[in-house]
Amino acid sequence: LWNLGYLHITPKLQGYWTLYSQTQRRRSEGLLGLNYEVTLYTQGYRHHPQWTHQIEPYLRFQQRPFVTKSPQEHFIFSLEDSAWVPSILGEFGCKQSIRWPSSLSYWQSHLSLQNRWPRPSWQIHHRSELQRSPVALYHHLIWDGPRRQVDRLNQQIKYTYSQNIAFVLEFRYRSPFDWRQVDPSLYNLDVTYSPTELRESLLSDRRYTFLTHVFVRPNPFWECHLEGHFGWGRSHESGYAEWKLELIHWVHPACQLHLQVTKLALYDKIRPSFSFTLNR
Repeated sequence: LWNLGYLHITPKLQGYWTLYSQTQRRRSEGLLGLNYEVTLYTQGYRHHPQWTHQIEPYLRFQQRPFVTKSPQEHFIFSLEDSAWVPSILGEFGCKQSIRWPSSLSYWQSHLSLQNRWPRPSWQIHHRSELQRSPVALYHHLIWDGPRRQVDRLNQQIKYTYSQNIAFVLEFRYRSPFDWRQVDPSLYNLDVTYSPTELRESLLSDRRYTFLTHVFVRPNPFWECHLEGHFGWGRSHESGYAEWKLELIHWVHPACQLHLQVTKLALYDKIRPSFSFTLNR
């Protein structure tokens, strides 16, 4: 970390080495790569009698260059091996927060620029959070610039009535271009398949999801958790409804009895189960 007055600079350097015991040339091969990242940011504060305002603009640049061997000289075994594809990522944003004695307001917006195969892209990310007892609100939005649509949306509300009663409600939306069960930081799929092939596959499926979690503690020896998971609006699969009811009984401070009743979308039957948990 370097401090140049009000400007802070944080460099990051990462190297990696991958060894293949056997390749197409019937011999072992080693691949060496290097990642580097630079972050510049500054902070500003303004104190008022009843609240404090903090602002932090920042600029982040990250690049992953070519490794020492081309992919034709080795096998591709996993998603991690997509590191041979060069990537340049630029991010410019601003974080802000306002603190009151009994509440907190936080929001962050940044523009993400990605110059990677098959074409450059850009996204706008926005996060916001408002905490004021007993309610907490969370919001996360990602706007896909080239496609001009919402790529991801999360809305969550937490309510804590007391230490014995609380619940969480959350709504999620994923666009057809938010590939299912894929790490967005890795792009092996983008290298192997065209956008048209991915769009027509099962990885592309628009999703609407609603999640619930209710917690009730009627007495110090019993706890109740009720979770719900509901999905609809998908292109390749039908809607579903899943739920789980769990009762926890404290037999001893070091021993818990768990009683569960679960209904999953893959099974038509309701499945009961029980287990013991021992804690030191």
